Amino acid sequence: MIIGMTFQVLWFDDDVMSVRVQASNGLFSGTAELYEGLDLFTGLAAKISGFPTSKADSRDTELGTFNPAVGGGGAKLSLRCTDGLGHGLLSIRLRNDPKRGAGTAEFKIAVEANAIDAFVQELGAVQLEVGATAGLHGLETFALGPSEEAALLAAITEIERGEVVSAPEVISKIRGA
Repeated sequence: MIIGMTFQVLWFDDDVMSVRVQASNGLFSGTAELYEGLDLFTGLAAKISGFPTSKADSRDTELGTFNPAVGGGGAKLSLRCTDGLGHGLLSIRLRNDPKRGAGTAEFKIAVEANAIDAFVQELGAVQLEVGATAGLHGLETFALGPSEEAALLAAITEIERGEVVSAPEVISKIRGA
Protein backbone atom coordinates (compact mmCIF):
# COMPACT_ATOMS: atom_id res chain seq x y z
CA MET A 1 0.00 0.00 0.00
CA ILE A 2 1.18 3.51 -0.79
CA ILE A 3 2.08 5.65 2.22
CA GLY A 4 -0.06 8.77 2.27
CA MET A 5 -3.66 9.83 1.75
CA THR A 6 -5.88 9.80 -1.34
CA PHE A 7 -9.24 11.43 -2.09
CA GLN A 8 -11.40 9.96 -4.87
CA VAL A 9 -14.72 11.30 -6.17
CA LEU A 10 -17.33 8.51 -6.13
CA TRP A 11 -20.35 10.50 -7.36
CA PHE A 12 -21.78 14.01 -7.29
CA ASP A 13 -24.92 15.99 -8.02
CA ASP A 14 -25.70 19.72 -8.06
CA ASP A 15 -25.06 20.18 -4.31
CA VAL A 16 -22.95 17.40 -2.84
CA MET A 17 -20.36 14.79 -3.69
CA SER A 18 -19.40 11.45 -2.23
CA VAL A 19 -15.68 11.04 -1.66
CA ARG A 20 -13.57 8.06 -0.61
CA VAL A 21 -10.66 8.96 1.66
CA GLN A 22 -7.98 6.28 1.94
CA ALA A 23 -4.85 6.61 4.04
CA SER A 24 -1.94 4.49 5.21
CA ASN A 25 1.33 4.95 7.07
CA GLY A 26 2.61 1.56 5.97
CA LEU A 27 1.57 -0.17 9.18
CA PHE A 28 -1.98 1.10 9.68
CA SER A 29 -4.55 2.06 7.08
CA GLY A 30 -8.19 3.04 6.75
CA THR A 31 -10.92 4.09 4.37
CA ALA A 32 -13.96 6.29 4.82
CA GLU A 33 -16.66 7.32 2.37
CA LEU A 34 -18.10 10.73 3.19
CA TYR A 35 -20.29 13.48 1.82
CA GLU A 36 -19.01 17.01 1.27
CA GLY A 37 -19.90 20.12 -0.67
CA LEU A 38 -18.63 20.65 -4.18
CA ASP A 39 -15.99 23.07 -2.87
CA LEU A 40 -14.19 20.35 -0.86
CA PHE A 41 -11.00 20.35 -2.90
CA THR A 42 -10.59 24.12 -3.23
CA GLY A 43 -11.47 24.61 0.43
CA LEU A 44 -8.97 22.00 1.62
CA ALA A 45 -6.29 23.43 -0.66
CA ALA A 46 -6.84 26.92 0.79
CA LYS A 47 -6.72 25.53 4.35
CA ILE A 48 -3.35 23.76 4.00
CA SER A 49 -1.65 25.96 1.41
CA GLY A 50 1.76 27.19 2.54
CA PHE A 51 2.10 24.70 5.40
CA PRO A 52 4.28 25.03 7.41
CA THR A 53 4.83 28.74 7.96
CA SER A 54 6.70 28.17 11.22
CA LYS A 55 7.65 25.45 13.71
CA ALA A 56 4.41 26.21 15.58
CA ASP A 57 2.16 25.94 12.50
CA SER A 58 -0.81 23.59 12.74
CA ARG A 59 -3.90 23.11 10.57
CA ASP A 60 -7.05 21.15 11.50
CA THR A 61 -10.09 20.23 9.46
CA GLU A 62 -13.02 17.86 9.75
CA LEU A 63 -14.70 16.46 6.66
CA GLY A 64 -17.99 14.61 6.47
CA THR A 65 -19.45 13.65 9.84
CA PHE A 66 -18.61 11.75 12.99
CA ASN A 67 -22.27 11.70 14.07
CA PRO A 68 -23.56 8.10 13.74
CA ALA A 69 -27.13 9.41 13.38
CA VAL A 70 -26.17 11.15 10.10
CA GLY A 71 -25.38 9.28 6.90
CA GLY A 72 -21.82 9.08 5.66
CA GLY A 73 -18.41 8.83 7.24
CA GLY A 74 -15.88 11.36 8.39
CA ALA A 75 -12.21 12.32 8.29
CA LYS A 76 -10.40 14.48 10.84
CA LEU A 77 -7.09 15.79 9.54
CA SER A 78 -4.56 17.55 11.73
CA LEU A 79 -1.24 18.79 10.36
CA ARG A 80 1.56 19.70 12.79
CA CYS A 81 5.08 20.92 12.09
CA THR A 82 7.67 18.73 13.83
CA ASP A 83 10.86 20.77 13.27
CA GLY A 84 12.35 23.76 11.51
CA LEU A 85 13.13 21.79 8.34
CA GLY A 86 9.62 21.55 6.90
CA HIS A 87 8.80 18.13 8.30
CA GLY A 88 5.26 17.55 9.43
CA LEU A 89 2.95 14.98 10.87
CA LEU A 90 -0.57 14.33 9.60
CA SER A 91 -2.78 12.88 12.32
CA ILE A 92 -5.78 11.28 10.68
CA ARG A 93 -8.95 9.79 12.07
CA LEU A 94 -11.32 8.02 9.70
CA ARG A 95 -14.86 6.84 10.48
CA ASN A 96 -16.98 4.92 8.05
CA ASP A 97 -20.76 5.15 7.82
CA PRO A 98 -22.10 2.58 10.35
CA LYS A 99 -24.69 1.46 7.77
CA ARG A 100 -21.84 0.39 5.49
CA GLY A 101 -19.78 -1.38 8.13
CA ALA A 102 -18.92 0.44 11.33
CA GLY A 103 -15.26 1.13 11.91
CA THR A 104 -12.69 3.76 12.74
CA ALA A 105 -8.98 4.11 12.16
CA GLU A 106 -6.61 6.59 13.76
CA PHE A 107 -2.90 6.97 13.00
CA LYS A 108 -0.18 9.40 11.91
CA ILE A 109 1.64 9.87 8.61
CA ALA A 110 4.98 11.69 8.31
CA VAL A 111 4.92 14.33 5.53
CA GLU A 112 7.20 16.98 4.06
CA ALA A 113 6.38 20.52 3.00
CA ASN A 114 7.09 19.81 -0.68
CA ALA A 115 4.57 16.91 -0.64
CA ILE A 116 1.94 19.22 0.86
CA ASP A 117 2.68 21.83 -1.84
CA ALA A 118 2.23 19.16 -4.53
CA PHE A 119 -1.03 18.00 -2.88
CA VAL A 120 -2.35 21.57 -2.86
CA GLN A 121 -1.58 21.79 -6.59
CA GLU A 122 -3.41 18.49 -7.21
CA LEU A 123 -6.42 19.64 -5.19
CA GLY A 124 -6.60 22.83 -7.22
CA ALA A 125 -6.45 20.92 -10.50
CA VAL A 126 -9.13 18.31 -9.70
CA GLN A 127 -11.92 18.34 -12.25
CA LEU A 128 -15.28 17.36 -10.77
CA GLU A 129 -15.81 13.97 -12.36
CA VAL A 130 -16.34 10.45 -11.09
CA GLY A 131 -12.98 8.81 -10.41
CA ALA A 132 -11.03 12.07 -10.05
CA THR A 133 -8.28 11.79 -7.41
CA ALA A 134 -5.80 13.86 -5.44
CA GLY A 135 -3.14 12.39 -3.17
CA LEU A 136 -0.73 13.42 -0.45
CA HIS A 137 2.46 11.36 -0.40
CA GLY A 138 3.77 10.43 3.03
CA LEU A 139 7.17 9.30 4.24
CA GLU A 140 8.13 5.82 5.25
CA THR A 141 9.11 5.90 8.90
CA PHE A 142 11.29 3.52 10.82
CA ALA A 143 12.28 3.01 14.42
CA LEU A 144 15.62 4.32 15.67
CA GLY A 145 17.54 3.03 18.65
CA PRO A 146 18.66 5.52 21.35
CA SER A 147 22.15 6.06 19.89
CA GLU A 148 20.79 6.40 16.34
CA GLU A 149 18.21 8.90 17.52
CA ALA A 150 20.90 10.94 19.32
CA ALA A 151 23.05 10.96 16.15
CA LEU A 152 20.08 12.07 14.03
CA LEU A 153 19.19 14.87 16.47
CA ALA A 154 22.83 16.03 16.45
CA ALA A 155 22.78 16.12 12.63
CA ILE A 156 19.52 18.10 12.64
CA THR A 157 21.07 20.58 15.06
CA GLU A 158 24.06 21.00 12.73
CA ILE A 159 21.74 21.61 9.78
CA GLU A 160 19.68 24.16 11.74
CA ARG A 161 22.89 26.03 12.70
CA GLY A 162 23.71 26.32 9.01
CA GLU A 163 26.68 23.98 9.06
CA VAL A 164 27.18 22.10 5.84
CA VAL A 165 25.99 18.55 6.31
CA SER A 166 25.32 16.33 3.32
CA ALA A 167 22.86 13.44 3.27
CA PRO A 168 25.71 10.85 3.10
CA GLU A 169 27.32 12.48 6.17
CA VAL A 170 24.05 12.26 8.12
CA ILE A 171 23.55 8.62 7.14
CA SER A 172 27.15 7.82 8.04
CA LYS A 173 26.74 9.43 11.48
CA ILE A 174 23.52 7.50 12.16
CA ARG A 175 25.00 4.17 11.02
CA GLY A 176 28.11 4.79 13.07
CA ALA A 177 26.06 5.44 16.23
